[in-house]
Amino acid sequence: MNKLLFPAYLLSLAFLLLSCNGEEDGPAETGTINPAELPELAYESGFSIGESESYMPGIIQNLEVLPNGHMVVLDRASTALHQFDEEGNWLQQIAGPGSGPGELMQHTRAGLTGDGIRTMATDGRVQLFTPDENGLLRFEQDLKVEFEDRSSTMTGRLGAGRNLMSQSEQIRITNQDNPDDIFPEYRSRQLFISDDDGVILKDSLLTAQSHNGLLVISENSAISLYSLPYRFTDILSIRHDGTFLYGNVETGQIKLFDQDGELLHELTVNIVERASDEEYIGYYLDAIPREHHDRALARIRELKPPFTHAFLDDDHRFWLRTDEGPDGTEYTVLDYDGAPLGRVHLPPDYSLSAVRNGMLYTRFVPDDDLHEVRVLSFSGH
Repeated sequence: MNKLLFPAYLLSLAFLLLSCNGEEDGPAETGTINPAELPELAYESGFSIGESESYMPGIIQNLEVLPNGHMVVLDRASTALHQFDEEGNWLQQIAGPGSGPGELMQHTRAGLTGDGIRTMATDGRVQLFTPDENGLLRFEQDLKVEFEDRSSTMTGRLGAGRNLMSQSEQIRITNQDNPDDIFPEYRSRQLFISDDDGVILKDSLLTAQSHNGLLVISENSAISLYSLPYRFTDILSIRHDGTFLYGNVETGQIKLFDQDGELLHELTVNIVERASDEEYIGYYLDAIPREHHDRALARIRELKPPFTHAFLDDDHRFWLRTDEGPDGTEYTVLDYDGAPLGRVHLPPDYSLSAVRNGMLYTRFVPDDDLHEVRVLSFSGH
């Protein structure tokens, strides 16, 4: 688990998360859910993707699962994008390091889109990779969407000619600046949908909000951004069909939108209040210079957020990450109407990326060893 997220020149990647300002009718509301009282849902070991003749894992930054069960791995250590079949067999290196078409720059991230895989570099460069007739991903195009009246960043690709965009702003940092002024506890911005030519299709769709980590500027002007636990950061999850889920962590509200930004479904989840874990907070503070501990503690609330991640699986179950700590990660599973089905506990160093085809797709990400993809068999009972 990395507590130092990234250097400050990657700050633009920290602002891609959402909160909603819509005025739709009130969503369905669940009763109070106490995850500790829910039955634990079982899973079994399946298969893993580790070292082989074709692939040497380093730092697995992203794991995405395509509708056909193929897995796409972005490895930060080698700056390469790899594709594996549904059984974990290596198929190809989709892209490697470089600055040309179909090549990846350092500190690139990957995400699922409505028509394939999108990569985005720290300079805002977006590349699209779409499947050919055999299901193998191929480089399709560099995509740069520009507007006359605003600067923007692509938050997600919803499908052909549909982009979820965020109004962006430049952040300039010098050692004379107050870090809490240039990187405040909360940051928000407007999101909208456009086509590839910069025509706005739906404006002011969401008001984006993130609960930020801690920016530290040392005496020698070194700049670091530290992660903190229990962030009240809103959630955006784009699905393979181009629909996308938004979760408002402050209110427990979850909304599902189509590619055009029209509301498909919504509910409000009530999770029982739980105190923040001092031991887990201490784990994060250990990485932060002691003179900045008070600043860090000021950004951590006494109560945990109701959930810190959410997505909808292929059986229309909501998966909410409702707790995390030294002992692992807890997910609470709800049906489409918000009724609790149970909870899933994953051991330490397991990061859940997707649930599809009766499988839990996880990244095994220890601090002191090579990463692996570990796929677990899940019956849902």
